[in-house]
Amino acid sequence: MDVGLSVESRIPGLDRSDLIDAIVERAHAADEAGLVSLHVGDRHQVDEPYVANLAIAGHLAAIWPKRLGVLVISSMWNPVLLAEQLATLSAMTSELDVVVAMGDGEAQFASVGVPISDRLALFTEGLAVTQALLAGETVTARVGPHDIVDARVDLRGNSTLSWFIAASAPRAIRRAAKLGAGWLASAKLAPDDAL
Repeated sequence: MDVGLSVESRIPGLDRSDLIDAIVERAHAADEAGLVSLHVGDRHQVDEPYVANLAIAGHLAAIWPKRLGVLVISSMWNPVLLAEQLATLSAMTSELDVVVAMGDGEAQFASVGVPISDRLALFTEGLAVTQALLAGETVTARVGPHDIVDARVDLRGNSTLSWFIAASAPRAIRRAAKLGAGWLASAKLAPDDAL
């Protein structure tokens, strides 16, 4: 059985500089233990220091030789900027898991200027645009507040991209199946609720 680690990107009691060192130490320990993957999460507006997921993933890519994963609350991102970030990570690692989530929490969405009521459309439309850009397409689209005109991402990574949707609601799990993506269950999801 393959085992990986999702690294907590916030640890109560540590300041930001100690937090980065702690994450790097966990990556080294995971490698020494023979784990096959390392993932980092996404969260905004938390009460303790938090390390941004895509930035720390870039740092980890330099020291982690195996499958790397990032969870992204994609409904909060401009899909072109997200595609550029993911293309860069893809160029830094041999295997990249992209785990997208719709996200929750009014304060989290308000902090980035995105109405939580728009999250489903931003998630589904934004995901389609991000995937198209990473596949080498030129895209013109409107995704929520983003007017995208002739966008493209020229950087091509060497890594294998695997897509997952993080979800716990039955409707969201069906969406993952419909989109042909893998599914990542919430740690809080009871097995009976997932069936």
